[in-house]
Amino acid sequence: MEDREGRIGYWVSGVAHGSLILWAILGGALFRPQPDHPVRTTQVSTVSGAEFEAMAAAARGAGPVGAEATAVASLPDPVDPDEDGAARPVDAAPPQTGQAEALPAPDAAEAQPDLSDFAPTMPVDVATDLPAPSANQTAGAEAPPAMPDTPTAPLAEAQPTQPAQPAAPMADAPAVPVAPRSVLALDASPRPQDRPAGLVEAFNRRVAQAEAEQQAALVAEREAAEAQQQAAEAARQQAANAAAEAERQAAADAAAAAAAEQELAAEREAAAEAERQAAAEAEADAARQAAAEAEAQAERQAAADAAAAAEAEQQAAAEAAAQAAADAARQAAADAAEEERQAAAEAERQAAADAEAERLAAAEAAAEAERQAAVDAEAEAERLAAAEAAAEAERQAAEAAEAEAERQAAAEAAAEAERQAAAEAEAEAERQAAAAEAERQAEAERQAAAAEAERQAEAARQAAAAEAERQAEAARQAAADAERQAAAEAAARAEADRQALEDALREAQSGGGGQDTASTGQTPGGETQTIEGGSGASAGLDPLAAALAGAMAGTGASADPANDPSGPPADMMRLTPGPIDQIQTTPLADPGAGLPMGDPLTLSERDGLRFAIQNCWNMGALSVEASQMTVSVGFTLSPDGQPDQDSLRLAGFQGGSETAAQQAFEVARRAILMCGRAGFDLPASKYGRWRDVVVDFRPGGVTF
Repeated sequence: MEDREGRIGYWVSGVAHGSLILWAILGGALFRPQPDHPVRTTQVSTVSGAEFEAMAAAARGAGPVGAEATAVASLPDPVDPDEDGAARPVDAAPPQTGQAEALPAPDAAEAQPDLSDFAPTMPVDVATDLPAPSANQTAGAEAPPAMPDTPTAPLAEAQPTQPAQPAAPMADAPAVPVAPRSVLALDASPRPQDRPAGLVEAFNRRVAQAEAEQQAALVAEREAAEAQQQAAEAARQQAANAAAEAERQAAADAAAAAAAEQELAAEREAAAEAERQAAAEAEADAARQAAAEAEAQAERQAAADAAAAAEAEQQAAAEAAAQAAADAARQAAADAAEEERQAAAEAERQAAADAEAERLAAAEAAAEAERQAAVDAEAEAERLAAAEAAAEAERQAAEAAEAEAERQAAAEAAAEAERQAAAEAEAEAERQAAAAEAERQAEAERQAAAAEAERQAEAARQAAAAEAERQAEAARQAAADAERQAAAEAAARAEADRQALEDALREAQSGGGGQDTASTGQTPGGETQTIEGGSGASAGLDPLAAALAGAMAGTGASADPANDPSGPPADMMRLTPGPIDQIQTTPLADPGAGLPMGDPLTLSERDGLRFAIQNCWNMGALSVEASQMTVSVGFTLSPDGQPDQDSLRLAGFQGGSETAAQQAFEVARRAILMCGRAGFDLPASKYGRWRDVVVDFRPGGVTF
């Protein structure tokens, strides 16, 4: 179990490390940072606030701006009406005519009206730091089109700002001046300056440097991954060797112990081991053949890809030769590895003990040769590569070689795992077969024991039934003997009574004081006999009592004329002649006729008796057939509720054989006797109704 757990741990560790190495190889190529787009720059200049105000003033059309002007147009600051002392501007709505206030007369008349607000503004020179425009920008420029005369908008009525100032008269509209053209208004913008010299070259250098650093990082990662893989491979080989040695030692110990314990078991184990080895060899051969075919296919595909890449890229003859040499080296290494694997497989088939070590050594040598060839080919390709496309192709070839090596290692590991799994499956199958055989033998023994127990129980039941039958037969024989003896005694008593009756009749007929007459059938009475005498003798009385009464009456005198012996008898006894045994007898009354009957049993009283018997009925002691049939048991209860043991009888059965019925009767008999040992709780006033009981024992319970 520990070896298996160790192997599982090795496999899990190998898969995890392989995944990590694969991620390190593919992650750099798939997730490396992409080059950023170059930043485009241009030259700009700034202006001050004063310069902006001047340009704004010039743009408003204040007049031509001279190149030597230094004055800067300034705007007056806004004046607060409260601080100025002037009146606040009136509302937008004009005052009503009725509320207009008369203006005071001015102190002195003005010589002329003040039209300074309507005078045109003089042009102002604006200072600027912009370079002077070239001569060709305005020399050939066309003059701006003349602006059409626009009607002068009527001036709004001026609102008085000071109460004391009189309203100015309406002045003529001035001529609209021609809009001046500023020197800042350009017809065409200058061409932007060119890109700084060396910008693209510097960017390309940075990109190439980053690519070189990335390639160096990839090479370092690949070398580290190879070193880690080699270390893991060495550790795995050591662990596999140790596990194989432990397995061989355990197998040898097990074989020795098995041979010491039982030679036949050793032979079977050897045969099974041979079969397992043959199966493992066949599976290993199939796996190696599949791996060889896959490797050949991969090599052919790699050769085709290399040829296509060589044709597409138009490589030099030297590069083609180097590539061919590298391919030849890889092919030779692959052929050598294949030969070594075949030799290792042949050695494994010949020697079961040394095959595992040789195969592992051959695989390790082949992997080392392939890795070395891949490293050499990659170094040669890196030295001879002059362009990025060739380097990329070589890197892909190296990655393909590494992937092929990993696939081969995985195939070998899978073959080893399959062999071990097959061996474990065979061992598990043998263990299951042994367990099944043991279970079958145990089941057979249990069935035999159960059959023997059933047979013994059946024999015991038959013996008990025979004994019970013999006892019942003896009881019936004793009862028959008792009945015969009682019948003989009754016959003797009847004979004695008949003899006594005859004697009494003779004495009565031969006694004095009486008269006898007999008729032989000629008289109306037919074949009858008349006995005279006796006081009150009647044929309805007992013959013996009548004879005794007649004898006693004949010996004494009576004043009754009916009994006068001189006259005809008042009562004559008629006896039918014939044998005495033909005298009609009256059967005795039923012994239970005088028992207290009372009311019928209530449902609770019947259920009490039924539950009392059912609680002692052990259905587990019945056989399968007896538990599925109905048995009726009859018995007699004493006045105190106890069953009479001798009265228990099998009243009937249905649903099974007589043997099963006898077994069910015995179980029911024990239940009745066991529960009725202290007497059933039944009312004594109804003894006549529950004296004789018949109980039905059914699969569903006890019923009456």
